[in-house]
Amino acid sequence: MLSNNLPSTDVSTQSVAAATTTLPNGYSREWPIIVENLQKIANREKVFGSIAAWIEFVKDLDQKIVDDCMNNNRDDDDDGSVQEVSRSTDYHFRNLSFLYKKMNISDKKEAKEHSLMSEKEFMEKVVPKIAQWILDLEREFPSGKIPVLMMNASGVVRLTKRQIRSIMSCAFCCLFRERGDVSKKNMGVFEFGLFWSVASQNFLMSLFHYFERMYKLDNDSSTSSSLDEIILFERKVLKNNYRRFIEEEICKSQQKMCPLLFKQGKIQDNLNHLMVDFANCMIGGHVLGGAVAQEEILFVECPELFASILICPQMQVHETIKFTGFERYSNLKGYIKSMTYETYLDNQPVIENVRKNQLIAMDALQGVGIFQFQKEFILREIFKTTCAFTSKENDFLKDSSSDLPTLENEPIASGFWGCGMFGGDKQLKTIIQWLSATLCNRPSLTIHLFSPEDEKIEQDFNTKILPLIVEKELSLGQVADALLNTYQSVRKTTSFSIFEFLHQNFK
Repeated sequence: MLSNNLPSTDVSTQSVAAATTTLPNGYSREWPIIVENLQKIANREKVFGSIAAWIEFVKDLDQKIVDDCMNNNRDDDDDGSVQEVSRSTDYHFRNLSFLYKKMNISDKKEAKEHSLMSEKEFMEKVVPKIAQWILDLEREFPSGKIPVLMMNASGVVRLTKRQIRSIMSCAFCCLFRERGDVSKKNMGVFEFGLFWSVASQNFLMSLFHYFERMYKLDNDSSTSSSLDEIILFERKVLKNNYRRFIEEEICKSQQKMCPLLFKQGKIQDNLNHLMVDFANCMIGGHVLGGAVAQEEILFVECPELFASILICPQMQVHETIKFTGFERYSNLKGYIKSMTYETYLDNQPVIENVRKNQLIAMDALQGVGIFQFQKEFILREIFKTTCAFTSKENDFLKDSSSDLPTLENEPIASGFWGCGMFGGDKQLKTIIQWLSATLCNRPSLTIHLFSPEDEKIEQDFNTKILPLIVEKELSLGQVADALLNTYQSVRKTTSFSIFEFLHQNFK
């Protein structure tokens, strides 16, 4: 069950917010220009007949903001700090401008086949709403600011769908821009001009579908209450003595290893699981740059996650970021050139205004090659996955909040984390996640297979490891000690894979 202490619409943190991100309505010079131009669109005094016309408007608005700030040498946010302002639309917007042409959508009938409005319908119906949702910032965020989940401090930010809708509407019109604020150097840049220029057709369709869904919710009194649903962004931080504590705990544990399963398909298709985001240390990875990896796909399928780029600075080695309550709007099948888009209806139950979806973002070691088999690097990944998989019942986290949603200790849905471009060893990463899932008392860990070659991992596990677990009844401490100690003494003189080593060690 969920906690009864969740506020319905507020933005708050469990730790004192040492920093904030300023939203467009927090800049004294920019906001009046934005209001003046968008009010005409929201009132339908100005209507666009095409994406090309809208792009010209966005670029013109951007130029007006920059010119005004340059003439005054700055823009001030409401605390008086000086911000250098740069253009947010210095991009060609080519992919966006050709979106409907590539889909060959010219009328409502053809649009219906893609589950999208026609270009004309989107411009006439949805864009005025987007303009209004931007103007709603003053109601949704009266201070013009949003808390930041600071590094090394556990905390949570709560946002409603309405609030995120306003943030995403600002992004749609490229109202976030890079600024000369050195205090944000560990933050991602939330510029959508590049995204509109380089994102794939399927990514763009997913974002347009999100705004169409928001439009339909806004116009249907029977469903508009869902806009009060809460999405939680939580920074999880291990205790200060986590290195010694976790290493000792895992090596002496007599717990039996939890079930390890293998499954074809996508991680995000596993309802009632804690799903794993193979994250970049900068949350969202390169989604705004058009990258098409697992994290980027997750963000596009679940656009409410984009808000985390504004509030989550870089993850440290002892930190992970958890999302609860987000909704999935699209389903992207395949990969890169074979990718296809379809709409998705998220039927997860909503309990006390929080949708029962959970995702944990954890970043893996990148490009360390053979060094990943050294004890120090294995421990680094164990610390990271333990931070990700631990719950309130475990004593590993710093200042764990008592009024976060209390969901069941759900099984983990993961895969070959950090084994693509990051170069991780699939067998090693499987064992590491298995150790942490067991340590954190998770009911099971499911590893998802993404290619035919991955099936060999499942076969090797079932022939070399699973029989030992059943026959020898191996404990968590035995497997961890073998990997962290015994393996370290022989790894330089053996060509065994991790599975083969464990098989030889325990047979």
